[in-house]
Amino acid sequence: DHCKIWGTKCPRCGWVYVPPRETCPRCFLDIDEWVEVGDAGTLLTYTITRYSVPGIQPHEPPYALGIIKLDGAGSGLVHLLGEIEPEDIRVGMRVQAVFREVREGNYLDIEYFKPLRS
Repeated sequence: DHCKIWGTKCPRCGWVYVPPRETCPRCFLDIDEWVEVGDAGTLLTYTITRYSVPGIQPHEPPYALGIIKLDGAGSGLVHLLGEIEPEDIRVGMRVQAVFREVREGNYLDIEYFKPLRS
């Protein structure tokens, strides 16, 4: 079971993009170097959805989406937060990816990010 998260690294500035990009928007260079990043990171910001739009939302409210800067990445990844009550979420908290049982090789293989308990 090899659950890994990959990003791409700019050859000039060294910025690591997660999700991966083909071109660095800082340097305008093509990126072809893939690097593994951590499956844990820091929550930069978040939003809580408390209302329902039938047929559109993948989850029943309330649920939280956060921007997570994974260890080893320069950019943030938007993803669902789970195993935590909305009122307990804090900017700066450490979170870890929880992977789906069946994976397809994309960022949706991550079901959600949960608090990293120390």
